[in-house]
Amino acid sequence: MKRLIFIAIFSMAFADGYSQTYNHSQLIGTKWITTWGLRRIPGSTKTNLGFSQYVGTLEFTNSEMKESYYKEYSYIRPPKEHNLRPNKYKTSLADYNRPYYLSPSVPTTFDSLKVGDSRCSGNYVVFKSEFNKTEHRQIATLNDSVLILGSYHYRRIK
Repeated sequence: MKRLIFIAIFSMAFADGYSQTYNHSQLIGTKWITTWGLRRIPGSTKTNLGFSQYVGTLEFTNSEMKESYYKEYSYIRPPKEHNLRPNKYKTSLADYNRPYYLSPSVPTTFDSLKVGDSRCSGNYVVFKSEFNKTEHRQIATLNDSVLILGSYHYRRIK
Protein backbone atom coordinates (compact mmCIF):
# COMPACT_ATOMS: atom_id res chain seq x y z
CA MET A 1 0.00 0.00 0.00
CA LYS A 2 2.85 2.40 0.86
CA ARG A 3 4.48 1.61 -2.46
CA LEU A 4 1.26 2.46 -4.34
CA ILE A 5 0.94 5.82 -2.56
CA PHE A 6 4.60 6.61 -3.28
CA ILE A 7 4.15 5.81 -6.99
CA ALA A 8 1.01 7.96 -7.19
CA ILE A 9 2.70 10.97 -5.52
CA PHE A 10 5.84 10.56 -7.64
CA SER A 11 3.76 10.39 -10.84
CA MET A 12 1.85 13.59 -9.99
CA ALA A 13 5.07 15.46 -9.15
CA PHE A 14 6.74 14.21 -12.33
CA ALA A 15 3.79 15.20 -14.54
CA ASP A 16 3.46 18.65 -12.96
CA GLY A 17 7.18 19.38 -13.22
CA TYR A 18 7.26 18.72 -16.96
CA SER A 19 4.24 20.71 -18.07
CA GLN A 20 4.17 22.46 -21.43
CA THR A 21 5.62 25.97 -21.76
CA TYR A 22 3.77 28.45 -23.97
CA ASN A 23 5.01 31.58 -25.74
CA HIS A 24 3.43 35.03 -25.63
CA SER A 25 3.12 34.98 -29.45
CA GLN A 26 0.82 31.92 -29.28
CA LEU A 27 -1.86 34.02 -27.56
CA ILE A 28 -1.63 37.35 -29.42
CA GLY A 29 -4.55 37.91 -31.81
CA THR A 30 -6.58 34.93 -30.60
CA LYS A 31 -10.19 35.04 -29.41
CA TRP A 32 -11.89 32.29 -27.42
CA ILE A 33 -15.45 31.54 -26.29
CA THR A 34 -17.01 29.46 -23.52
CA THR A 35 -20.64 28.80 -22.57
CA TRP A 36 -22.34 27.48 -19.46
CA GLY A 37 -25.72 27.34 -17.75
CA LEU A 38 -28.01 26.40 -20.66
CA ARG A 39 -31.56 26.66 -19.33
CA ARG A 40 -35.07 26.73 -20.68
CA ILE A 41 -36.63 30.15 -20.17
CA PRO A 42 -39.40 29.94 -17.53
CA GLY A 43 -42.85 30.18 -19.06
CA SER A 44 -41.76 28.99 -22.49
CA THR A 45 -43.97 26.39 -24.10
CA LYS A 46 -43.69 24.01 -27.05
CA THR A 47 -44.90 26.74 -29.39
CA ASN A 48 -42.87 29.58 -27.79
CA LEU A 49 -39.67 27.75 -26.93
CA GLY A 50 -36.79 29.77 -25.51
CA PHE A 51 -33.40 29.08 -23.93
CA SER A 52 -30.80 31.16 -22.15
CA GLN A 53 -27.12 30.59 -21.43
CA TYR A 54 -24.10 32.50 -20.18
CA VAL A 55 -21.31 33.24 -22.65
CA GLY A 56 -17.77 34.38 -21.98
CA THR A 57 -15.23 35.57 -24.52
CA LEU A 58 -11.52 36.02 -24.02
CA GLU A 59 -9.30 37.92 -26.46
CA PHE A 60 -5.56 38.46 -26.24
CA THR A 61 -3.71 41.47 -27.62
CA ASN A 62 -0.02 42.21 -27.11
CA SER A 63 -0.60 43.66 -23.64
CA GLU A 64 -4.27 43.13 -22.71
CA MET A 65 -6.53 40.22 -21.95
CA LYS A 66 -10.08 41.32 -22.84
CA GLU A 67 -12.85 39.40 -21.09
CA SER A 68 -16.55 39.86 -21.86
CA TYR A 69 -19.47 38.10 -20.23
CA TYR A 70 -23.08 38.23 -21.37
CA LYS A 71 -26.30 36.29 -21.18
CA GLU A 72 -27.66 35.04 -24.49
CA TYR A 73 -31.33 34.36 -25.13
CA SER A 74 -32.43 32.15 -28.03
CA TYR A 75 -36.02 31.79 -29.13
CA ILE A 76 -37.15 29.27 -31.68
CA ARG A 77 -40.57 30.94 -31.80
CA PRO A 78 -40.67 34.00 -29.55
CA PRO A 79 -43.92 34.93 -27.81
CA LYS A 80 -45.91 37.51 -29.80
CA GLU A 81 -46.24 39.77 -26.75
CA HIS A 82 -42.41 40.18 -26.65
CA ASN A 83 -42.43 41.51 -30.23
CA LEU A 84 -39.21 39.60 -31.04
CA ARG A 85 -37.93 37.98 -34.21
CA PRO A 86 -36.64 34.40 -34.04
CA ASN A 87 -33.03 35.12 -33.21
CA LYS A 88 -30.48 35.47 -30.44
CA TYR A 89 -30.46 38.39 -28.03
CA LYS A 90 -27.66 39.38 -25.69
CA THR A 91 -27.57 41.13 -22.34
CA SER A 92 -24.11 42.37 -21.38
CA LEU A 93 -22.97 41.47 -17.86
CA ALA A 94 -19.34 42.60 -17.63
CA ASP A 95 -16.32 43.69 -19.69
CA TYR A 96 -12.73 43.70 -18.42
CA ASN A 97 -9.49 44.83 -20.08
CA ARG A 98 -6.62 43.47 -18.01
CA PRO A 99 -2.86 43.73 -18.44
CA TYR A 100 -1.27 40.26 -18.55
CA TYR A 101 1.95 38.34 -19.11
CA LEU A 102 3.10 34.72 -19.07
CA SER A 103 5.13 33.28 -16.23
CA PRO A 104 6.82 29.89 -15.72
CA SER A 105 5.82 29.87 -12.03
CA VAL A 106 3.10 31.19 -9.74
CA PRO A 107 3.96 34.84 -9.02
CA THR A 108 3.62 36.62 -5.69
CA THR A 109 3.43 40.12 -7.21
CA PHE A 110 2.47 41.55 -10.58
CA ASP A 111 5.51 42.55 -12.66
CA SER A 112 4.25 45.32 -14.96
CA LEU A 113 7.59 45.35 -16.83
CA LYS A 114 6.72 41.95 -18.34
CA VAL A 115 3.40 43.15 -19.83
CA GLY A 116 3.70 43.10 -23.63
CA ASP A 117 7.16 41.48 -23.53
CA SER A 118 7.28 39.01 -26.42
CA ARG A 119 10.11 37.08 -24.76
CA CYS A 120 7.89 36.01 -21.85
CA SER A 121 6.90 32.38 -21.80
CA GLY A 122 5.45 29.98 -19.26
CA ASN A 123 2.36 28.05 -18.37
CA TYR A 124 0.69 30.67 -16.14
CA VAL A 125 -1.25 33.71 -17.37
CA VAL A 126 -0.71 36.43 -14.76
CA PHE A 127 -3.11 39.40 -14.72
CA LYS A 128 -4.59 42.16 -12.58
CA SER A 129 -8.14 41.58 -11.41
CA GLU A 130 -10.83 44.24 -11.33
CA PHE A 131 -9.85 44.84 -7.69
CA ASN A 132 -6.19 45.46 -8.66
CA LYS A 133 -5.20 42.11 -7.17
CA THR A 134 -2.59 39.86 -8.83
CA GLU A 135 -4.24 36.70 -10.13
CA HIS A 136 -3.12 33.80 -12.30
CA ARG A 137 -4.55 30.88 -14.24
CA GLN A 138 -2.59 27.87 -15.37
CA ILE A 139 -2.65 26.98 -19.06
CA ALA A 140 -3.51 23.29 -19.14
CA THR A 141 -4.00 23.10 -22.92
CA LEU A 142 -3.38 25.51 -25.77
CA ASN A 143 -3.70 24.44 -29.40
CA ASP A 144 -5.38 25.68 -32.59
CA SER A 145 -8.90 24.92 -31.37
CA VAL A 146 -8.89 24.61 -27.54
CA LEU A 147 -7.68 26.67 -24.59
CA ILE A 148 -8.04 25.29 -21.08
CA LEU A 149 -7.18 28.08 -18.67
CA GLY A 150 -7.58 27.04 -15.05
CA SER A 151 -11.00 25.38 -14.90
CA TYR A 152 -12.32 27.30 -17.94
CA HIS A 153 -12.64 25.47 -21.27
CA TYR A 154 -12.63 27.74 -24.34
CA ARG A 155 -12.94 27.03 -28.04
CA ARG A 156 -11.24 29.25 -30.57
CA ILE A 157 -13.31 31.63 -32.71
CA LYS A 158 -10.48 33.79 -34.13
